[in-house]
Amino acid sequence: DQVQASFGTSPRTRANGVRRQTPALLKVLACCGGCSSALTPTSTRKNGKLYNYYAGHKYLGRECPACPIARVPAGELDHIIIKQIAPALTSPEMVAQTAREIRRHDPAISEDAVRQELAKFEGVWPELFPAEQRRILELLIESVTVHADHVDIAFKPNSLTRLLKEAA
Repeated sequence: DQVQASFGTSPRTRANGVRRQTPALLKVLACCGGCSSALTPTSTRKNGKLYNYYAGHKYLGRECPACPIARVPAGELDHIIIKQIAPALTSPEMVAQTAREIRRHDPAISEDAVRQELAKFEGVWPELFPAEQRRILELLIESVTVHADHVDIAFKPNSLTRLLKEAA
């Protein structure tokens, strides 16, 4: 009866349920630099072990069988993004820009206070739930473009200011 009930649910509905449970941090943000295809979080099982990865939408749809990215392990790409975000957030340019924006609303905030709050990012990140991590990335990042040899991150303007206000 349970098997028959699962067949009664459309494959698309079942797949959507699985995708919602996938801990992909970069849903909707990532794309392939070669064929400009959105990277879709997907997974497969082999010998009972679950493997999560991002695959090019055009590659999965067989529109671009020679996709230069094809599949990227999700954990590795997520790790690369997190490792690039922390230094970017504490860069002198980002600190100065964020401090200027915050001072428009609260002139008493110093650049040092902004730098200290941004420095806390790496320590707080592992303690956040995956849904909150994804929300923060969507707030900060405009796009992630994955190339065969590097990853480009484009930040949203003034998104860091909103994040710091929420943190305060």
